Amino acid sequence: MTQEKPQPQARAERLIEGLLRLGCFISLPLLLLFGLTILFSLVFTGSLNTNINDAEGFFTVFLTFSLPMVLALAAVPLAVQLGLRKRGAAELGLILPQSRLWKWATVFMAAGSAVLAAVLSNAENLLQPAFTVWSHFFFVAVAEEIMLRSVLSHELEGFLQNPWLLCLVNGIIFAFVYHSNDAFLPNLLVRVPLGFVLCLGRVKSGSVYPAIALHWLYNMFVVTI
Repeated sequence: MTQEKPQPQARAERLIEGLLRLGCFISLPLLLLFGLTILFSLVFTGSLNTNINDAEGFFTVFLTFSLPMVLALAAVPLAVQLGLRKRGAAELGLILPQSRLWKWATVFMAAGSAVLAAVLSNAENLLQPAFTVWSHFFFVAVAEEIMLRSVLSHELEGFLQNPWLLCLVNGIIFAFVYHSNDAFLPNLLVRVPLGFVLCLGRVKSGSVYPAIALHWLYNMFVVTI
């Protein structure tokens, strides 16, 4: 008969296990994204290109930038969560919001991104067509929100019971890991609060879709102004 571990020791082991798993869910998808971006660029264009502004046309942008993001940050992590870890769709926020207010907010934010795309189409000296920008930012929003506000938020819930602290940590990861190449102050003053709000929307609505719509709208707003 095995002797049970003391409660503090078992709790510490669960915490360490959760932190290691969180570290894997943060780092491995990003490494996969880096590898897929290089691979798809070589396969579909015959050259190495990591600058989206140098991509020619919608399909090149989709195949070499959008698709790697969706695969690395959404499809593979979701396959692990749903298939290997047996998480339910509701646990990961992969359901429509129950509140009518959240449903309409999601629709209006998505519509707002389309309006901004129409405005952007009239701008001069665009490096990419407005539709290409709009569609790519949709895939970016889907990939990053599923990774951060679905998968990582669920992992953080294992040892951060306070939703405000959970959203703050999530925002910090969003700013300083997923935008680590950007300047410190914009990350601190803009992306940490943005990540906090996106995560809070996920927590309050029970769905990742409002966060996707808001992220999409934000990206379109930034590129349009």
